[in-house]
Amino acid sequence: MRNCPRRWTYWNVPMEEESIPKTAFTCQHGLYEWLIMPFGLCNVVPAFERLMETVLVDLKWQMCLVYPDGFVIFSKDFPSHLVRVRQVLTRFREAEFKLKMKKCHWGRSQVALLGHIVIPSGILPNPEKVKAVMNVNQPEGVHEVRSVLGLTSYF
Repeated sequence: MRNCPRRWTYWNVPMEEESIPKTAFTCQHGLYEWLIMPFGLCNVVPAFERLMETVLVDLKWQMCLVYPDGFVIFSKDFPSHLVRVRQVLTRFREAEFKLKMKKCHWGRSQVALLGHIVIPSGILPNPEKVKAVMNVNQPEGVHEVRSVLGLTSYF
């Protein structure tokens, strides 16, 4: 498996032309408008998801999975894995995306993903999440009960 955060790609989502004036802000040097989607807009994540769907449209579920903060390339053996990595990276190059290599994990047989550990034989709960559940104090009050329910409903 190859796991890579894709936080870098949020800076690759272009603003729609009619939305650019809505992002205007002023400072001592003048008026500026965002041409790419800045962090903090309520529709950045859905727009980014649409972009990733377009870039990897025929590769998803065949050789890679996209999730909110990254992607995973999977394969049965190392030679086919190298071919798949090249295919996905080619798509990213064509879309002018850039990876932060220090945040990528290459050639792993297990990865931590969305609070779980993914291994060749299946999915396991992340030990850190289990530890948090095991160490929770008895709730006192409605707010704490809701917190515990939120924590335990994760599994």
